[in-house]
Amino acid sequence: MEAAWAVQMRKLTSIFLKQPATLLVSRIAAPAVTRGFAQSASVRADFISNIYLEELRKYTPPKATNEKVDLPTTFTAPAAPPKPELDTSVVQAAAVDEAVAEEAWPAVYNPIDDPANYPDEWDFTTDNDDGNLLPQRLVPVDYTHH
Repeated sequence: MEAAWAVQMRKLTSIFLKQPATLLVSRIAAPAVTRGFAQSASVRADFISNIYLEELRKYTPPKATNEKVDLPTTFTAPAAPPKPELDTSVVQAAAVDEAVAEEAWPAVYNPIDDPANYPDEWDFTTDNDDGNLLPQRLVPVDYTHH
């Protein structure tokens, strides 16, 4: 009879040997679930190139003709067109438009010239600013009024 330790060792080695085999199978199965865009792109490229090659094989160059097209040796100028007549109604309408007097435009209003646009407490003239080019306050500020 075998020793008990040998039986236990045989069981452990069989379990140990079975475990890596299952891991090996799962590792082999994993790459099967990958994206296949590269393969489909190459198939699509082959399909397009096949269509292109078929069309190239179907092409036949145009047959050469022996007809030659020469330039004309003589030239005849076309007849001159008739002279256009002036439409008198347009001329009369233009004369009527010139005879009508236009209304006079009103004078251009400049808001800078209107004194109502400036408050009374400021003097915007440059007569009394001593070269500062700043407006002078005419009415003192009342800081006590609320």
